[in-house]
Amino acid sequence: MLTFNQLDHYWNYYLSVEGNLIKTIDYVEVCPQNDAAHSIEYAKIIMLTCSEIDVICRLLCKAIDPSSDFDDPKTRTGKINKYAEIILLKFPKITEFEFCNSRSGHNITPFKDWKLTPYTSPAWWLDYQKIKHYRHDSYECANQINAFSSVAGLMALNLYFHCFTNDKDYADPQTPSSLFRFNALSPYLAARTVMELPDFKGVS
Repeated sequence: MLTFNQLDHYWNYYLSVEGNLIKTIDYVEVCPQNDAAHSIEYAKIIMLTCSEIDVICRLLCKAIDPSSDFDDPKTRTGKINKYAEIILLKFPKITEFEFCNSRSGHNITPFKDWKLTPYTSPAWWLDYQKIKHYRHDSYECANQINAFSSVAGLMALNLYFHCFTNDKDYADPQTPSSLFRFNALSPYLAARTVMELPDFKGVS
C-alpha cells in the first residue's frame, strides 16, 4: 500500500495539470459555445492528462487485484478496455461521478460513456488516441470539452485511488482542486459537503 506522501505525489501532478488548464481560461472562456475551440495548448493538456490516467489506472488495478500484471513492464497492456475489466467491476458507479466546473457552472461526468457491455470508451479518450496518433488529421479533437473532460477524469481516478488505498469513503488531498467542485472530500475540512464517494458508501 502506498503511503500518504506517495499518494500525494500523484495528486500534486494532477494539480499541476489542472493549473495548466486554468491558465487557458484567460484566453478562451469556458462555455458550451467554445466546446469545439481547439489549440496546441489543449492538445498538450490532453496528452499529459491521458498519459497520467494510464498511470493511475495501472496503480488502481494493481491495488484492486494484486495478482494483476499491470506493474510488469513486460506484460502490462496499457489498454483502457483492460483497465475497465477491473475498475468497472469493482467501481461501477464511477460512471456516475459528476463534477461541477467552478468557472462555468456546468457539470461534467467524465466516465459516463465507459461501459463493459458492450464495451465503450469515453469519447474524450477516443479523441485522445486520435490526437496522439493522427494529430495532423484530427487537430480539432484537441478542444476545450475534451481538455476539461479528461482532466475531470484524472481527478476522479485520483480520488478513487485515494479512497481505496486509505479504506475511506472520502478523499483527503492536502490541497483541493481550484477548478472542480464535488461532494466527496473529507468531512473534517470546513466548507466541504459531507457526502460519500460513489462506490464507497459505508466503507469507513
